[in-house]
Amino acid sequence: MNRTTKTNTLWPLILGIYGDDRVSDTQCQKAAHALYSYVTRRMLCGLTTKDYNRNFVSVLQKAHARTAVDGLAGDAIEKELARTSGETRIWPDDGEFVAALMGTNFYALARPRQRAFFAGIENHLRDDKTEEVSPIRAQWERLNIEHVMPQKWREHWPLPDENDEELVAKREQAINRVGNLTLTNGRLNSQMRNQAWPKKKSALQAKSTMLVTTASILSAPPGLHTNAAEAWATGWDEVRINLRCAHLAALALQVWPRPDIAPADEETDDDLDSMDELDEDDDSLD
Repeated sequence: MNRTTKTNTLWPLILGIYGDDRVSDTQCQKAAHALYSYVTRRMLCGLTTKDYNRNFVSVLQKAHARTAVDGLAGDAIEKELARTSGETRIWPDDGEFVAALMGTNFYALARPRQRAFFAGIENHLRDDKTEEVSPIRAQWERLNIEHVMPQKWREHWPLPDENDEELVAKREQAINRVGNLTLTNGRLNSQMRNQAWPKKKSALQAKSTMLVTTASILSAPPGLHTNAAEAWATGWDEVRINLRCAHLAALALQVWPRPDIAPADEETDDDLDSMDELDEDDDSLD
C-alpha cells in the first residue's frame, strides 16, 4: 500500500489499533477497511498526501479516547475520517469518486495506482465459487495494464469516417478511460497489442485469467439485456467502453465504500452537542 499511495504515515494508526487488546477483531477490521477506502479514494481522485501525518495522529487520538469508553475504535476512525473536510483531508464522496473514475484519462495515473485499482476490483470479484480465490497483489511486477482498443488504433480499428473530427475526438477520449484498460498477468506481444479486435480477443482469451477481463470484456458485464449480452464480445468500441466504465465504477463503490456521515461543517447542532459530551468524557480520562 505504501508504494501505491506514497505514504507510510497510516501505519502508526493501524498499529495503534491492532496492538490494543481492548479493540475487537471486528473493530480492527472496520478501521482497516475505512483507512483502505479513505486512502484509495483520495489516491484515485488525485488528492495530496501532504497532511496525512497530522490527520492520522488526530484520528488516532480520537480512536484511543473512544476505545477507553466502549472499545469502538473502528467506529471512531470511520467517523473522524468522514468528518474531515478540505482538499488535504476530505474523504471523497461517491459522486466525486465516480467522477474521477469516469474521466477521460485514467491512464495518466501512475502504473502502481492503476494496478491497485484493478487488483482491488479483481479481488472483490473472486469468491468461494471461483477456481482461483487467493488474492492478487498490486505490487506484483508481472501484472500489466493493457489497452483493449490500442492507442495506435488507426490501422486496425478504423472509424466509419476518419475525417469526422467528432468521431476521432470521441475515439481519442475513449482510449485512456478506465473502461478500455484491464489487468493481465503477462505482457501482450507488442505486435498483437495493436491488432484488430478478433486477434486481440484471442490473445486475451489465451493469456488472461483475470475476472476483471473475462467477466466484463470477453463476456458482458451483468445487467445487459439478453441480445446485447450475446453480442457483447463480437466487437469492442466506444459504447462498450462507456458501459464498462460504469460497471467498474459501480464495483469500485462496493470495494471502497464511504459511510454516509456528513463532514464536520455539515453537522447539526445535535451532532455537535453529542461530540462535546464525548470530549468531556475524554477529559475525565486524563
